[in-house]
Amino acid sequence: PLVKVLDGIVMDGLYCGPFSFDKPLGEVIKARKDLDLELAAERRRGIHRPPVAVELGPFSNDAAEELRKYNELRLLQARAETQRREIYALDVMRAEGRNVMTVEMCDKQAEMEAAYRSALRDKVTPFAKVGNGPLDEAPRAHPAFENAIEVLSVANARNWLPILRSDRFGTKGKFIEAIANTNYDVVVVDVAHRSADLLVKADVQRLKFKKLGPRRLVLAVMPVGRAYDWRWYWQKGWEVGNPAFLFALDDGPGTFITDVGSGEWRGLLGKYLAGIMDLGFDGIVFDDIGTYQWFEELMPLGG
Repeated sequence: PLVKVLDGIVMDGLYCGPFSFDKPLGEVIKARKDLDLELAAERRRGIHRPPVAVELGPFSNDAAEELRKYNELRLLQARAETQRREIYALDVMRAEGRNVMTVEMCDKQAEMEAAYRSALRDKVTPFAKVGNGPLDEAPRAHPAFENAIEVLSVANARNWLPILRSDRFGTKGKFIEAIANTNYDVVVVDVAHRSADLLVKADVQRLKFKKLGPRRLVLAVMPVGRAYDWRWYWQKGWEVGNPAFLFALDDGPGTFITDVGSGEWRGLLGKYLAGIMDLGFDGIVFDDIGTYQWFEELMPLGG
């Protein structure tokens, strides 16, 4: 039921990075379905194979080589499990006619160009860049698949621009103008410049039109599974356990895993959501929704 009210899904690294696919998405989805049918048939015969193959050692009498092989297999299994989950999500979204958008952080220019070609083949709406790091860079003057078409639905978007940190842009006015002077079909931004200076309705309205003139979509990013001490809602004295929805420190500085089941956190998110819509945004991109995997590792299902 939830999928029916979503316009699309944003995936990371479908074409670049350690978990990227090396075949067209249609092929990998079909291969996964075929394997799942095979596994189901085996279970009916009393054979129980895991959904992701697990190799068991020992592989060598040499301790260093054994450790190297162990770490190598862990990475391969993590890649296979990540891809399995992504395939299921892609299959569901496609079956419901929803859009798939992707963020690609590529090592080289050639890889970025290949990612755009693959996205076009797979009917995915791409954003690709060379290098890792936060999505905070000045936009390209002429994005891939630039067009003068009015875009009122993500289903019609050919490209998109996520700018989740705006510290590099100087003043809020400079940030708004930098984005306004682009021809991206969809723009995704934070509700506050430099995480403190909240946008106003006029700012959002300014972003709703491409430099060429046609209408486009402006979406606000809303983190769900993490809280950040640099965001506008953060209050002095907050720490792990205070308030209770700050469940644990995450790997990044000033980043906290949140308890999404907390009524207090949900209440804060509800106010966040209402504020976004009051500013005139066309919609919301829910971010940090994959933290359920962190809880699964902490408390394995059935374990």
